[in-house]
Amino acid sequence: MLTCARGSCAIVIGVLALAGLMAGCASEKAKVNVPFKLVSSSGKALEKIQVTFLSKDGKYAEMSQSQDGGIGSVMLFPEEYDVGVNKYEGGKSMQAMKAGTPEYEEAMAKYGGSIPPKNVLPSILEDPRKSGLSLTAKGNIQDPIEFKLPGVE
Repeated sequence: MLTCARGSCAIVIGVLALAGLMAGCASEKAKVNVPFKLVSSSGKALEKIQVTFLSKDGKYAEMSQSQDGGIGSVMLFPEEYDVGVNKYEGGKSMQAMKAGTPEYEEAMAKYGGSIPPKNVLPSILEDPRKSGLSLTAKGNIQDPIEFKLPGVE
């Protein structure tokens, strides 16, 4: 049973809660740096690609993006991950279209407003569970893990 003087209960409870959180954090595995490189099926570096990492058990998810030379990196817990990729381009807001034009009328009829961007990569690659791409994060990895994206030139 917890008995407290005026106002001290809140402090005691706060300290106990903080200690519990710190204990929980201490048992968490440390993240590791995982460099990666995205290339087309012919080996060309792919830049500005959004990458999703989803642990096989579904407990962890992280996102990153490839930069110059198709290189990127992400901090992951040591686990096995499924990987998905996408690159959305295009789209147009209603404010960018002139009312009464064919483009505006088509956008209203087809989308009810703005034209959404489109994924320019094969749609199967977007879902980490269906893409066929995976990795195991363990220890700090020095050389980038290369992902060759099938169906992308």
